[in-house]
Amino acid sequence: MTIGAGYDDLTEAEQDCALAAAVARAEMVRASMWKYVVAFVVLSAPVFALECALFELSVSIVPNLTIVISLYTVGYLASMAAWWRRVVYRADARLATVMGREFLNPLFDLERRARYQRRGLFGAYWSLSTPEETRREQAISYLTKPSALAAA
Repeated sequence: MTIGAGYDDLTEAEQDCALAAAVARAEMVRASMWKYVVAFVVLSAPVFALECALFELSVSIVPNLTIVISLYTVGYLASMAAWWRRVVYRADARLATVMGREFLNPLFDLERRARYQRRGLFGAYWSLSTPEETRREQAISYLTKPSALAAA
C-alpha cells in the first residue's frame, strides 16, 4: 500500500477510516475477482461472436476492428464500474458491521470532499464508478437498523 503526501493532512479519524477502507476493499477485490473474471469472459462472448460474424461477412478489417474494439472497451469499462460499485458497498457494509456505523462518518466526509477535486476523463470515470456518499450512508443506515440485523 502506498500512502501519498496528502495523507498527513488528514485528521487521525480520517486516516484510520481511509486505511480501514483500503484494507476492506482490497479483501473484497481479492475475494470477488474470480467472479468478475468469469462474468466478463461470459459477457465478452457476444462481442467475439460479432467479430467472427463480421469476418465471415467479409466486412473490411478497419470497420470490423473499430466496432469490436469499441464494444469491448465500453463493455470492459462498464463492467469494471459496476464491479467497483459493488466492492465499495460491500466494504462499507463490512466496516459498519465490524467497526460500527459512526466509524464511517469521517470516510464519507473525506470522500465527499475528494469527489469535487477529481478532474479530467479519469476523474469523471472514477466518479461514475464510485457510489455517492449519501447512497452509501443510506445503505449503511438500513444495514444497522435493529430490524435488518434481526432478519439477517
